[in-house]
Amino acid sequence: MNKLRSVFPTVCLMLLVYLFLFGFYRFVSTGVPDREIYLHLRRFIPCALAVVFALRLWQQAGLSLRRLWTHAAVSLFWMFTYPLCYWIPYHLSANTINNFYDIIIAAYLFCFTVCLHLLLLRFLKNSSVTAGIISVLQVLLMVLPVTQLWYYANYGTPVSPAACMALLQTNAGEAREYVMQNIGYGGGACILLLFICLAVLFFKGNRWHHAALQLGKKSLLAVTVVLLATGYYSAKTFRNTGALHALNSARDYLSSAALFNDFHEKNLANLQVIPPAAKPEKPSTVILVIGESASRHFMSAYRNTERDNSPWMRASSVKNDYILFRHAYASCARTVAVLERALTEKNQYNTKEFHKSLSILDLARKAGYETWWFSNQPTVTDTPIVLVAKTADHSYWLDDTLAGTSEKIYDGDLIAYLKQVDPAKNNFIVFHIMGSHETYGSRYPQEFARWNDANANRNVIEYDNSLAYTDKFLEDVHAYASNHLNLQAMLYFSDHGSNPLVKRHPEFSGFISLRIPLFLYLSPEYQKLYPETVAALRNHTDTYFTNDLIYEMTAGLLNIKSSHYDESNSLASPKYKYSREALKTSLGKTSLAEDTEEDKP
Repeated sequence: MNKLRSVFPTVCLMLLVYLFLFGFYRFVSTGVPDREIYLHLRRFIPCALAVVFALRLWQQAGLSLRRLWTHAAVSLFWMFTYPLCYWIPYHLSANTINNFYDIIIAAYLFCFTVCLHLLLLRFLKNSSVTAGIISVLQVLLMVLPVTQLWYYANYGTPVSPAACMALLQTNAGEAREYVMQNIGYGGGACILLLFICLAVLFFKGNRWHHAALQLGKKSLLAVTVVLLATGYYSAKTFRNTGALHALNSARDYLSSAALFNDFHEKNLANLQVIPPAAKPEKPSTVILVIGESASRHFMSAYRNTERDNSPWMRASSVKNDYILFRHAYASCARTVAVLERALTEKNQYNTKEFHKSLSILDLARKAGYETWWFSNQPTVTDTPIVLVAKTADHSYWLDDTLAGTSEKIYDGDLIAYLKQVDPAKNNFIVFHIMGSHETYGSRYPQEFARWNDANANRNVIEYDNSLAYTDKFLEDVHAYASNHLNLQAMLYFSDHGSNPLVKRHPEFSGFISLRIPLFLYLSPEYQKLYPETVAALRNHTDTYFTNDLIYEMTAGLLNIKSSHYDESNSLASPKYKYSREALKTSLGKTSLAEDTEEDKP
């Protein structure tokens, strides 16, 4: 009974720490899928254990918990700074906020610095030297939170990849000019004074006389093991914390950009494209819409479903001006890997490298089109995609204006960008939408929701609503472009699918998440101008296809000739060479012939 009484306070303390960590995470999070919430429920358990273990070791050493305030202060700054700097400007508009690494590292840093403090007290004996070492470490750990707070105070947003790119791209002269303009000598002196004050404050807080530490061999071993473990996890977690993630994203982006841009400039200069002899009477437009996470397995345009979630596509598919391709697949289930192939010469069936490849935007520009890219996707996350997008004559992202807005942004907001397109020119337009990306309920305005059956699977209902919203988006784009931009062709496909009935897996998780819609509109004028292309497309309605060949299909739609366009890869050509058995998915690992249940409900 006595043993139970001694354990009970520790269990209660661990529960309180756990609720504090997880509760704060839930407060500064939004739109996180249930499966990730369950993951975090487990993830914060070792964090709480680490904090309580450090507290108990400190007590066992005969030290007062009040002496831990410096360690707690540093930890709390790490815990609160980035998540709050992100949540405050974005929580009214962002569909998903999921910053948990800063909270995790806060717990591990607390345990690490406490254990280090104990070891220094045990072996150095001198309280002033120990206090000096710990204080220097704590001041260094405060640099990043203080910098983030300064950045937020100046710009009202957390440290972003764009800011980090500016930092990485600057030189000494520009840096000096920026510092003088934004901080000045007075500001620099204030910052220096701040860190001096922190150092003095921490030193006083860490310097105190103590009796001999009550730290036996077992406790000493425990302190050492915990120090090493939390040090390892702190280092592992550090690069994923908010500001460091932004920095690494910027560094990766610039590395890729350097390679891509070096090759792209040279390749584009050497690119030869022969446009078709037959052309529309007036300047015209071709549109490519890249969907997200739409699986034809669940779409009413492709099969009998409980809810009519793609009515416009379904009704249009029986009309003469539209073609619904019935056997299209994603090359894998990851957006970046899919689109760096779909948009460029690189595919599963060749050995070309992304940074050496030309894109469909390049072909369109050389064929005489003004090129446009409109996106509701993150600007930096999908690095290869953004690299391609920024080669367009004009590129716009909705999330560039996300901070500070009080309303959430949806794919439908992209249509307003079409008003910028000049109808007196030939235009090639790419839309990259959020479509049915998890979480599904965040992809459409709640007033749009067509189904709210409380007794049905919530994921499925929200997925159907997101598919319906994409269907309406396609209808609206088609209507505007037909009325104002002399629309000749509009191609829609999804990067990959999704299965709302199961948890998503980054690798192969079944063919349902790889079966995608592929839908095409061809104007009456286009059909008269290019009858052979139209015939080839109609003949391939039931042909198998993987979306890493979208580059060639789009080139075929443009009816161009080029050494960088292989007609045998294009559904728009009678020379298309691939059979179901020859086509692959999962980046070449899986044959489409293995999908033996494609037509089953």
